[in-house]
Parts: sequence; C-alpha cells; structure tokens
Amino acid sequence: MKELKSISEVEALLDASRTRSLPAVVLVYSDGCPPCAELHPKVEKVARERTDIDFYAFNAERYMQAQIDPEKANEELTVFFASLELQFFPTQIFIPRTGRYELVPGTKQEIIDKALARLL
Repeated sequence: MKELKSISEVEALLDASRTRSLPAVVLVYSDGCPPCAELHPKVEKVARERTDIDFYAFNAERYMQAQIDPEKANEELTVFFASLELQFFPTQIFIPRTGRYELVPGTKQEIIDKALARLL
C-alpha cells in the first residue's frame, strides 16, 4: 500500500476526468484514531491479496506534522476534507477506473466488501 504524502497526490487520484488502468482505494486515517488502528492492518492485508486494485493510504496526522506551518496545514486539510464531504476517520475512498469516487466511512466490513465489489 503506497503512502500518499500530500493533498495534491490524493486530488490527482480523485480526478474524475482521468481513466485509470486499475480502480483504487485510498484509506484516509490518523495515527491517533483507535478505529483507524484497527482498520489499517486489514486494508494492508487486502492490498497484498488484491492485485486488481491499487491501494493507497493518506495519514492526515503525518501530513500536518510534515508541514512548516501546522495552522495552515490544518486549514488546508479542513478545506480539502470539506470538499470531499469527508467527516470521519477512518474513511476509505473507492475510486473506479472512470467516474466519480465513493466515500465509505467507518470499519464495518460488510459495507467495505460491497464497495470493493462495486469497483470491479
């Protein structure tokens, strides 16, 4: 699972005008989030098993820590997450080969499995 380090890397994956060779999943999470800690290894396991989907992770906490101006970084994340209508950690973003992405918040496996099936 490839780690995305910037908002622009996530935005590039979400570009609906782009045709992808494989569908993708982006796990948006934070180190300080217990449900994220529960979900992250499960997503890593699926990523190792599924070669028909590209898997990525974006750690919001690490993004903020890497910035020179944490206040500005927090504002950028707030605006970015609002533009996606992303409200909770963890959230997975399911990105089809073409078209608009789907947000799946939380850790419920049956919901995640259904979203994975819709990608293919």
